[in-house]
Amino acid sequence: MDNKKRIKESPGTLAFAFGFGPDFGRPVLNLRDTLKKHELGPEEFIVAVPHLLSSIKENYVERSRKYTEAHLAEAHHVDEIAQLVKDQKLVIFNHCAADECAIKMERALTGEFLGHVREFPAKGNCIGCGQDGKRKGLFGRRAPTP
Repeated sequence: MDNKKRIKESPGTLAFAFGFGPDFGRPVLNLRDTLKKHELGPEEFIVAVPHLLSSIKENYVERSRKYTEAHLAEAHHVDEIAQLVKDQKLVIFNHCAADECAIKMERALTGEFLGHVREFPAKGNCIGCGQDGKRKGLFGRRAPTP
């Protein structure tokens, strides 16, 4: 995979490269988050860096939000989880917060119970066991470790 494609597909790329232009007197900033190149004079560089860092942060937050929204799906029945995980989605669902229920789901499905999202309250019954839902659970595939 070429470097530009890898950088575009990586939502968390924040780094910028610093080098000198062809005349060896002008700093060149290559922003990896937008793949834009900025040639600046020394005075411009000092003034521009805070703005460029701010734009990197804003771009990172926006790209991360879009990536998460594109890869997050809600399941209302346990049978939906298998297909959503196969489609490489991170699945959110009502869960009773019992470890036994999470273990049972892991054994029955391909993937892993990844924990709970406390920011979202559960509404309805647990899709794993049918008891009262206490939290939103996350289910998906963990990225392979190197």
